Amino acid sequence: MMYTGAFGAAENQRLVKWLNDTGLADDYVNSIDWATLDWRKHTKAEADRIQDYFGRLFATMTKQELLAEAIRRRIMIQPVSSARDLVNHVHLQARDYWQYLDYPSLGVKLRYPVRFCLNSETPGRNWRRAPMIGEHNQEIYAKELNYSISEIIAMKEAGII
Repeated sequence: MMYTGAFGAAENQRLVKWLNDTGLADDYVNSIDWATLDWRKHTKAEADRIQDYFGRLFATMTKQELLAEAIRRRIMIQPVSSARDLVNHVHLQARDYWQYLDYPSLGVKLRYPVRFCLNSETPGRNWRRAPMIGEHNQEIYAKELNYSISEIIAMKEAGII
C-alpha cells in the first residue's frame, strides 16, 4: 500500500530515486507530483500503472534484500512475514524472543514467543504450554460452570466438547 499526499511524498520520492538507480523509472513515473497525488482522483488503471513500477522493483529482491535496502534508503517498507520468516528473524533471535516449552504427551518441545516487548524490570516468560484439546474440561465445566460429571460425559458423547 502506498501513501499519498504530504505523508507519502518524501517516501515516494525516495522510491522513485530507487527506481531511477535501478533503471526501472521512466518519464511517466518521474513526472508524478507525489506531494499532491490523490488516489481518489485517479482511475484504478492509473493506480495500477503507478504501483506496477514498485512491484517490478520489489520482485527483483528477496524480502531480506528489500528490507535492508529500504532501511538504507530511509523508506518505510515492511515485507509480509510468514511463520517461517518470523521464527528465523534475526532481530527476534537477537532479542531472545523465543523459548521452548515441553509437550510431554507429544514427546516434543515447541517454540513459543516469550513476550511482546522487552521489559527491564519485569522480564516475562511463559510458565506453561498451551493446553491440549479438552485438557481442562473437568476443571472448567465441573468447577467453574458447575456441570455434573454425567452432564460432562453427555456433552462429550454428543460431540459438544
